[in-house]
Amino acid sequence: MAPLFRAPKKKTLAHSELPHFVQRIFLRRRLSTDSDALDLSGEESLGTAELDTLWALLPNLRVLCVRGLRLPRRPNALFERAHVRELDLSDNPLGQLPAQLYGLTTLGYLNLASTQLQAIAAEIGTLQNLHVLDLSDNALVTLPDALGFLGELRTLRLEDNALRELPASFGHLGQLKQLFLARNVLQALPAQLGALKNLRILNLQNNQLRSLPPQLQHCARLSQVKTDGNPLFELPPQLQPLAVHWQLSLRQAQPVAALNEHTDVQFLPQLSGAAPAPAPPVSATLSASDATPIATPVAAPTAARRSPLPAAPEADGAPLLIALHHDEVPTRVVGRPRSLSKK
Repeated sequence: MAPLFRAPKKKTLAHSELPHFVQRIFLRRRLSTDSDALDLSGEESLGTAELDTLWALLPNLRVLCVRGLRLPRRPNALFERAHVRELDLSDNPLGQLPAQLYGLTTLGYLNLASTQLQAIAAEIGTLQNLHVLDLSDNALVTLPDALGFLGELRTLRLEDNALRELPASFGHLGQLKQLFLARNVLQALPAQLGALKNLRILNLQNNQLRSLPPQLQHCARLSQVKTDGNPLFELPPQLQPLAVHWQLSLRQAQPVAALNEHTDVQFLPQLSGAAPAPAPPVSATLSASDATPIATPVAAPTAARRSPLPAAPEADGAPLLIALHHDEVPTRVVGRPRSLSKK
């Protein structure tokens, strides 16, 4: 016997009933109204009205990439998706973040690179599920203390800003594995970084650092510290025994023998106008047992022979990539060294 009452079926739009621009995007991106991921990077012709139509047709979105769409400064409808887990807003002239963004508490990945940000509000601390946060290539001068209380953060990218200091609260980022700070104007690092027990990669290239905090000795898993482009002359004694696996660039201020014998040292040009005394070049070879870089002096090159040290590590061979977890960004680590010998 047939039931007396049947629940009405949910109406599903046929493909031909969708607006023409939606049909085009659905075909190109292989989407359906049940899709939970949408990548609109490159769709620069879409306006606010078209985007609002797409949001309405895709109620199950969890992963959204709108990189380089020239979004309006406050695309409010976009931030009404309370269950979005991955959001890429990079290369959009946002200028500042709308308050609705801080309500997306399920976010695990947030890319705000190249969005013309000049400040981050303290409300960033509400995004407690973030694993990856990219704030690179903006105009940030300071950071809120609340950023240091994102307890699940694994990767934090802050390259290419104008940061002069870091909040002491960064010492609370207990799960942080990768911290990228290249190309800022940092003059010192907070001692609290020594509390980051899971930190593995610390990129400090092209800042104004003259020293490193000795508390970094407590970062038991730290295996890579990049310091190229800093007026860094020496390491604190506490760090020298730990620098075996770090990629360091120390300006020539003392003999090589004063450093740990296994430290990978690159002699950078001095800033003074006078020509520096020639330093014995160093060739990087790879130990067959543990692949630890070993500094080995070689004869000084003649004028007719090129120096065995390339200008940049990446030019010395194919880049190595670190194997990361699924929620982290693959990062170029160091050029593969080659064996150098006198001919």
